[in-house]
Amino acid sequence: LVIKEELADNRNYSKTLHNLGQVYFEMGDYTNAIDHYNKSIEMKNSLNDLVGLNKSIVNKAKSYYFKLDYDNAMIEIKSAMKLSANLKRDKLMVEKNRFLGMIFFHQSMFDSSLFYLNKVEKLYEKVPSKSATVMPFIAASLFKKGDRSSAEIKLGEFSKIIEENDLKESDIILVNWLAYSIYNSLGESKKAKNCLENAYFEIKSKSKEIKNKDDRKLYLSSEMNKNILSKWEAI
Repeated sequence: LVIKEELADNRNYSKTLHNLGQVYFEMGDYTNAIDHYNKSIEMKNSLNDLVGLNKSIVNKAKSYYFKLDYDNAMIEIKSAMKLSANLKRDKLMVEKNRFLGMIFFHQSMFDSSLFYLNKVEKLYEKVPSKSATVMPFIAASLFKKGDRSSAEIKLGEFSKIIEENDLKESDIILVNWLAYSIYNSLGESKKAKNCLENAYFEIKSKSKEIKNKDDRKLYLSSEMNKNILSKWEAI
Protein backbone atom coordinates (compact mmCIF):
# COMPACT_ATOMS: atom_id res chain seq x y z
CA LEU A 1 0.00 0.00 0.00
CA VAL A 2 2.79 2.41 0.91
CA ILE A 3 4.60 1.79 -2.38
CA LYS A 4 1.46 2.19 -4.46
CA GLU A 5 0.54 5.37 -2.61
CA GLU A 6 3.99 6.81 -3.31
CA LEU A 7 3.56 5.93 -6.99
CA ALA A 8 0.07 7.48 -6.98
CA ASP A 9 -1.11 4.18 -8.48
CA ASN A 10 -4.74 4.60 -7.42
CA ARG A 11 -6.14 1.74 -9.47
CA ASN A 12 -3.81 -0.85 -7.98
CA TYR A 13 -4.05 0.83 -4.58
CA SER A 14 -7.81 0.21 -4.61
CA LYS A 15 -7.23 -3.42 -5.62
CA THR A 16 -4.80 -3.93 -2.75
CA LEU A 17 -7.31 -2.48 -0.29
CA HIS A 18 -9.83 -4.99 -1.63
CA ASN A 19 -7.32 -7.85 -1.29
CA LEU A 20 -6.59 -6.87 2.30
CA GLY A 21 -10.32 -6.92 2.91
CA GLN A 22 -10.36 -10.50 1.65
CA VAL A 23 -7.52 -11.45 4.00
CA TYR A 24 -9.37 -9.99 6.99
CA PHE A 25 -12.53 -11.78 5.85
CA GLU A 26 -10.73 -15.14 5.77
CA MET A 27 -9.46 -14.44 9.28
CA GLY A 28 -13.01 -13.79 10.51
CA ASP A 29 -12.21 -10.13 11.19
CA TYR A 30 -15.29 -8.84 9.41
CA THR A 31 -15.09 -5.34 10.88
CA ASN A 32 -11.66 -4.73 9.37
CA ALA A 33 -12.75 -6.45 6.16
CA ILE A 34 -15.67 -4.02 5.81
CA ASP A 35 -13.41 -1.06 6.58
CA HIS A 36 -11.00 -2.03 3.78
CA TYR A 37 -13.80 -2.75 1.33
CA ASN A 38 -15.25 0.69 2.10
CA LYS A 39 -11.92 2.36 1.33
CA SER A 40 -11.61 0.37 -1.87
CA ILE A 41 -15.20 1.22 -2.87
CA GLU A 42 -14.60 4.93 -2.33
CA MET A 43 -11.55 4.88 -4.57
CA LYS A 44 -13.15 2.68 -7.23
CA ASN A 45 -16.10 5.07 -7.37
CA SER A 46 -13.75 7.94 -8.13
CA LEU A 47 -12.05 5.82 -10.84
CA ASN A 48 -15.40 4.65 -12.26
CA ASP A 49 -14.10 1.08 -11.92
CA LEU A 50 -17.47 -0.67 -12.11
CA VAL A 51 -16.13 -4.22 -12.29
CA GLY A 52 -13.90 -3.70 -9.25
CA LEU A 53 -16.69 -1.85 -7.46
CA ASN A 54 -19.01 -4.80 -8.03
CA LYS A 55 -16.55 -7.22 -6.42
CA SER A 56 -15.93 -5.03 -3.39
CA ILE A 57 -19.62 -4.40 -2.70
CA VAL A 58 -20.47 -8.11 -2.98
CA ASN A 59 -17.61 -8.99 -0.62
CA LYS A 60 -18.74 -6.29 1.78
CA ALA A 61 -22.23 -7.82 1.74
CA LYS A 62 -20.72 -11.23 2.53
CA SER A 63 -18.83 -9.73 5.46
CA TYR A 64 -22.06 -8.35 6.91
CA TYR A 65 -23.72 -11.72 6.31
CA PHE A 66 -21.05 -13.56 8.31
CA LYS A 67 -21.38 -10.93 11.04
CA LEU A 68 -25.04 -12.04 11.09
CA ASP A 69 -26.01 -8.46 10.21
CA TYR A 70 -28.56 -9.40 7.58
CA ASP A 71 -30.09 -5.94 7.22
CA ASN A 72 -26.82 -4.35 6.13
CA ALA A 73 -25.98 -7.41 4.02
CA MET A 74 -29.26 -6.83 2.18
CA ILE A 75 -28.48 -3.14 1.62
CA GLU A 76 -25.12 -4.00 0.07
CA ILE A 77 -26.44 -6.83 -2.12
CA LYS A 78 -29.18 -4.56 -3.47
CA SER A 79 -26.55 -1.91 -4.17
CA ALA A 80 -24.51 -4.50 -6.09
CA MET A 81 -27.63 -5.57 -7.97
CA LYS A 82 -28.13 -2.02 -9.25
CA LEU A 83 -24.62 -2.11 -10.71
CA SER A 84 -25.53 -5.11 -12.86
CA ALA A 85 -27.44 -2.89 -15.30
CA ASN A 86 -24.23 -0.97 -16.03
CA LEU A 87 -22.05 -4.02 -16.66
CA LYS A 88 -21.72 -5.76 -20.01
CA ARG A 89 -21.46 -9.07 -18.19
CA ASP A 90 -21.97 -9.54 -14.48
CA LYS A 91 -19.88 -12.56 -13.46
CA LEU A 92 -21.15 -12.25 -9.90
CA MET A 93 -24.88 -12.33 -10.64
CA VAL A 94 -25.34 -15.95 -9.53
CA GLU A 95 -23.48 -15.24 -6.31
CA LYS A 96 -25.64 -12.16 -5.73
CA ASN A 97 -28.79 -14.23 -6.19
CA ARG A 98 -27.43 -16.88 -3.85
CA PHE A 99 -26.72 -14.46 -1.02
CA LEU A 100 -29.94 -12.57 -1.66
CA GLY A 101 -31.86 -15.82 -1.23
CA MET A 102 -29.95 -16.71 1.94
CA ILE A 103 -30.50 -13.26 3.41
CA PHE A 104 -34.22 -13.42 2.69
CA PHE A 105 -34.29 -16.77 4.52
CA HIS A 106 -32.80 -15.22 7.65
CA GLN A 107 -35.31 -12.38 7.39
CA SER A 108 -38.14 -14.97 7.35
CA MET A 109 -39.17 -13.99 3.82
CA PHE A 110 -39.36 -17.57 2.60
CA ASP A 111 -41.16 -17.04 -0.72
CA SER A 112 -38.52 -14.50 -1.77
CA SER A 113 -35.78 -16.81 -0.52
CA LEU A 114 -37.11 -19.68 -2.65
CA PHE A 115 -37.47 -17.44 -5.71
CA TYR A 116 -33.77 -16.57 -5.77
CA LEU A 117 -32.38 -19.88 -4.50
CA ASN A 118 -34.36 -21.90 -7.02
CA LYS A 119 -32.88 -19.76 -9.80
CA VAL A 120 -29.39 -20.47 -8.49
CA GLU A 121 -30.04 -24.20 -8.15
CA LYS A 122 -31.32 -24.30 -11.75
CA LEU A 123 -28.14 -22.65 -13.03
CA TYR A 124 -25.99 -25.00 -10.96
CA GLU A 125 -27.84 -28.22 -11.84
CA LYS A 126 -24.89 -29.59 -13.83
CA VAL A 127 -22.43 -28.82 -11.03
CA PRO A 128 -23.66 -30.86 -8.02
CA SER A 129 -21.17 -29.42 -5.50
CA LYS A 130 -22.49 -25.94 -6.27
CA SER A 131 -26.14 -27.02 -6.21
CA ALA A 132 -25.52 -28.38 -2.72
CA THR A 133 -24.66 -24.89 -1.47
CA VAL A 134 -28.28 -23.76 -1.74
CA MET A 135 -30.20 -26.99 -1.12
CA PRO A 136 -30.28 -26.80 2.71
CA PHE A 137 -31.59 -23.24 2.49
CA ILE A 138 -34.27 -24.31 0.02
CA ALA A 139 -35.23 -27.21 2.30
CA ALA A 140 -35.32 -24.93 5.34
CA SER A 141 -37.52 -22.37 3.54
CA LEU A 142 -39.91 -25.13 2.43
CA PHE A 143 -40.06 -26.46 5.98
CA LYS A 144 -40.75 -23.00 7.39
CA LYS A 145 -43.60 -22.66 4.88
CA GLY A 146 -45.06 -25.92 6.21
CA ASP A 147 -44.05 -28.15 3.28
CA ARG A 148 -42.20 -30.83 5.24
CA SER A 149 -42.36 -33.50 2.53
CA SER A 150 -40.72 -31.26 -0.11
CA ALA A 151 -38.10 -30.22 2.45
CA GLU A 152 -37.25 -33.87 3.10
CA ILE A 153 -37.00 -34.61 -0.62
CA LYS A 154 -34.63 -31.69 -1.12
CA LEU A 155 -32.48 -32.81 1.80
CA GLY A 156 -32.37 -36.30 0.32
CA GLU A 157 -30.92 -34.82 -2.87
CA PHE A 158 -28.46 -32.82 -0.78
CA SER A 159 -27.31 -35.89 1.17
CA LYS A 160 -26.68 -37.83 -2.02
CA ILE A 161 -24.61 -35.02 -3.51
CA ILE A 162 -22.36 -34.50 -0.49
CA GLU A 163 -21.75 -38.24 -0.27
CA GLU A 164 -20.34 -38.21 -3.79
CA ASN A 165 -18.85 -34.69 -4.06
CA ASP A 166 -16.65 -32.42 -1.98
CA LEU A 167 -17.82 -28.89 -1.26
CA LYS A 168 -15.47 -25.97 -1.81
CA GLU A 169 -13.60 -25.15 1.39
CA SER A 170 -15.21 -21.70 1.47
CA ASP A 171 -18.68 -23.31 1.55
CA ILE A 172 -18.18 -26.16 4.02
CA ILE A 173 -18.87 -24.25 7.23
CA LEU A 174 -21.82 -22.21 5.99
CA VAL A 175 -23.60 -25.08 4.22
CA ASN A 176 -23.10 -27.65 6.97
CA TRP A 177 -24.21 -25.20 9.66
CA LEU A 178 -27.52 -24.57 7.91
CA ALA A 179 -27.91 -28.29 7.10
CA TYR A 180 -27.40 -29.05 10.80
CA SER A 181 -30.21 -26.64 11.66
CA ILE A 182 -32.77 -28.07 9.23
CA TYR A 183 -31.90 -31.70 9.99
CA ASN A 184 -32.31 -30.87 13.66
CA SER A 185 -35.72 -29.30 12.99
CA LEU A 186 -36.79 -32.47 11.14
CA GLY A 187 -35.65 -34.70 14.00
CA GLU A 188 -32.80 -36.22 11.97
CA SER A 189 -30.37 -36.13 14.88
CA LYS A 190 -27.67 -38.36 13.35
CA LYS A 191 -27.48 -36.38 10.10
CA ALA A 192 -27.64 -33.14 12.05
CA LYS A 193 -24.66 -34.21 14.17
CA ASN A 194 -22.67 -35.23 11.08
CA CYS A 195 -23.18 -31.79 9.53
CA LEU A 196 -22.28 -30.03 12.76
CA GLU A 197 -19.16 -32.18 12.98
CA ASN A 198 -18.17 -31.22 9.42
CA ALA A 199 -18.54 -27.53 10.22
CA TYR A 200 -16.68 -27.89 13.53
CA PHE A 201 -13.65 -29.68 12.09
CA GLU A 202 -13.42 -27.26 9.16
CA ILE A 203 -13.28 -24.36 11.62
CA LYS A 204 -10.58 -26.12 13.61
CA SER A 205 -8.63 -26.92 10.44
CA LYS A 206 -8.74 -23.34 9.20
CA SER A 207 -7.83 -21.96 12.62
CA LYS A 208 -4.58 -23.96 12.53
CA GLU A 209 -3.56 -22.07 9.40
CA ILE A 210 -3.62 -18.82 11.41
CA LYS A 211 -0.28 -18.75 13.20
CA ASN A 212 -0.76 -15.62 15.29
CA LYS A 213 -2.60 -16.61 18.48
CA ASP A 214 -4.57 -13.39 18.76
CA ASP A 215 -5.69 -13.65 15.14
CA ARG A 216 -6.65 -17.29 15.66
CA LYS A 217 -8.66 -16.35 18.73
CA LEU A 218 -10.43 -13.66 16.71
CA TYR A 219 -11.31 -16.17 13.99
CA LEU A 220 -12.68 -18.68 16.50
CA SER A 221 -14.76 -15.99 18.22
CA SER A 222 -16.49 -14.71 15.06
CA GLU A 223 -20.27 -14.98 15.44
CA MET A 224 -20.99 -18.00 13.24
CA ASN A 225 -17.89 -19.92 14.33
CA LYS A 226 -18.61 -19.22 17.98
CA ASN A 227 -22.16 -20.54 17.61
CA ILE A 228 -20.94 -23.71 15.89
CA LEU A 229 -18.24 -24.37 18.47
CA SER A 230 -20.71 -23.82 21.28
CA LYS A 231 -23.20 -26.28 19.80
CA TRP A 232 -20.53 -28.93 19.25
CA GLU A 233 -19.09 -28.61 22.72
CA ALA A 234 -22.58 -28.94 24.21
CA ILE A 235 -23.06 -32.41 22.67
